[in-house]
Amino acid sequence: MDYITRNDEVDGVVRSFFGAGPAEPSSGAYLTNSSISDDFLASNPDLFHLEGIDLVLIDEKDGGSQVTCRYEQFHKNIPVYGAWLNVTIRKVESGVVSSVNKIDYQIPDNLDESQVQFSAGDALNFLHDHYDLMLKGITNSEPKLYVYKQKLVWRIELDSLSPRRYLELLISAIDGTLVAEIDRRRFYTTRQAKVFWPDPVSSSQNTSLHWGSPVSKLDKEQMEITLENLDDPIGQVFYLTGKWVRMAEKEHPSIKMTSTENDFIYSCENRSFLSVMAYYYIDRLVEWLRSLDNHAFNKAMSGPIEIDAQAVDGADNSHFAVPLSGPVYIAFGEGGTPDASDPGVITHEFGHAVHYFLLGGFNEAGSFEEGFNDFLSCVFRDRFNVHGFDRANPFPWDNNSTISWDATRRCDMKYRFDDKGYPKFGFYKKGTVYATALWEIYQEIGGKSNNADTRLKAAGEITATCLEMLIAVGNTNPINDLANGLITTDQSRTGGMHEKVIREAFRKRGLLLS
Repeated sequence: MDYITRNDEVDGVVRSFFGAGPAEPSSGAYLTNSSISDDFLASNPDLFHLEGIDLVLIDEKDGGSQVTCRYEQFHKNIPVYGAWLNVTIRKVESGVVSSVNKIDYQIPDNLDESQVQFSAGDALNFLHDHYDLMLKGITNSEPKLYVYKQKLVWRIELDSLSPRRYLELLISAIDGTLVAEIDRRRFYTTRQAKVFWPDPVSSSQNTSLHWGSPVSKLDKEQMEITLENLDDPIGQVFYLTGKWVRMAEKEHPSIKMTSTENDFIYSCENRSFLSVMAYYYIDRLVEWLRSLDNHAFNKAMSGPIEIDAQAVDGADNSHFAVPLSGPVYIAFGEGGTPDASDPGVITHEFGHAVHYFLLGGFNEAGSFEEGFNDFLSCVFRDRFNVHGFDRANPFPWDNNSTISWDATRRCDMKYRFDDKGYPKFGFYKKGTVYATALWEIYQEIGGKSNNADTRLKAAGEITATCLEMLIAVGNTNPINDLANGLITTDQSRTGGMHEKVIREAFRKRGLLLS
């Protein structure tokens, strides 16, 4: 194994490894991915200490060059919250090349359903007693019993209309206290339209422009483009609904859906302009991501995602949301600079949808997810940024110099993983270190080129590797695991063509990989 992480607090149990050799052929018999994975676990009991651990194979995720078998942990038939084990198999040799282990080894053996003193009905009463006065229009899931941090809890998902919330409640099944409250938000016909390309600051190279600048100046920064993948008109009326994007009214303020019998051409002060921006850039982003041939993403993203370009009650907290009922959607806020007017914000929010599709749901929020999404904004925006202006800035329009809300949200910062203060870095600042490493890799494999096709190829290479790595590793493991996962995935995809570049990029950020 090229890289292995152990947890000495649990008798040296292996938490992750990357780079194991190929499996020996099994007497010429055809082996399924699940049988290869099961045989591997059975043959290596010393790695993961699986005696007495109940694992159930939940899913197989096909990333293209690798397949990841995902097991979830149960304890006496009760699911263990956030406890899983991934085994990743490289297709070309049908061999296990990595594993990531999130098993909970500390669960008391006597913990079982007989200890429940606070029933499912009690948990529902708790929900209504504590949330009915604060939230209106509540819907909720039925309580389900879990083991969470060695405790029995009832897990309930809750949605509300006013104010709009998407929560996950963990309520003690022993004494009825609230253990955790988790936010669940994390997004062929053609018509002519006008959009920013990609945004007024980048296209004009004028950093003084902002949303309050004269409309006449901002409209000059629009470019006429073709909206693709639109549904056929209803009668003679076209709407912003299509193969990959469906504009929808999900949150306040309530805005009439954009429609036209001609083209979608508006001044930027017209609210319909925001819907056009969101439709165009998400449609282009989805087409590009699907071209990277990640099987799991393409299977999950097989139809349109709903988008509300004027939402969040006019506030500035754009988000990807997963309601209990109905489809997932992305809602864009309007505080400061309307978020749907910035392709960087549009791409970042769709990055949360990418994580949801690849991981089969949400883990706890992670700084590395934010970092990847910032990187995705930069690497995708790069093809529209014809002047190459401020390339490593994910949000040059929304985070403009006039209303700058975070000067450190960039992909070219000097922060390092071994900085003395890194453990206390904020959520997004940690993500910036990761985003900078990814941007460095992109630059070194072709992103520095003056040739647009070379840059586009490099963007596809690093993004495809990141997506396939996410399936195997997730987004909340230590940075060493993500970095080594990139190396292992690159070996699967290219035979290790970019391994030296990946190692060097993380070395520059203070992370030495074995």
